[in-house]
Amino acid sequence: MRQKCEKLTRTPADARLEGVQFGVATSTRDAFSGILGIGHGEAAGVISYKNFIDELQAQGVTDTKAFSLALGGKTEQEGVVIFGGLDRGKFSGTLRSLPIVPPEESPDGVPRYWVEMAHISLTEPGGETKQYENTSMAVFLDSGATLTLFPPALANAI
Repeated sequence: MRQKCEKLTRTPADARLEGVQFGVATSTRDAFSGILGIGHGEAAGVISYKNFIDELQAQGVTDTKAFSLALGGKTEQEGVVIFGGLDRGKFSGTLRSLPIVPPEESPDGVPRYWVEMAHISLTEPGGETKQYENTSMAVFLDSGATLTLFPPALANAI
């Protein structure tokens, strides 16, 4: 996997973080800092301390605050998270950078990873692609959610 992984500055064996604590929450109320501290961090003004992603970059473990997730498919038993890079073996096609919608401009006003989705299309196993009309909308990317919610008309069309 090391050959396919881009932008890592160190191997996992020699990466060390100093002065970082982990805890387990049994309940929360209005906490938007993200699971494992990979939500919006200190620079976004959401929290007043460096989260996990902030610390990885600040301590030189990664060059960037980026992270990537491969959640796995129906037959896989696990997913993968890569801090500071990506694994090109986990996707096909071209990745494109999208700006994060600021909380004050997002549909719910909450700091999440909101992006503007251009459209939805599905490619069937036979290769035929169907593009759905009027599917440009703000969506948020949330690895902790077990649901994908669409407006009823779009869900019914799919």
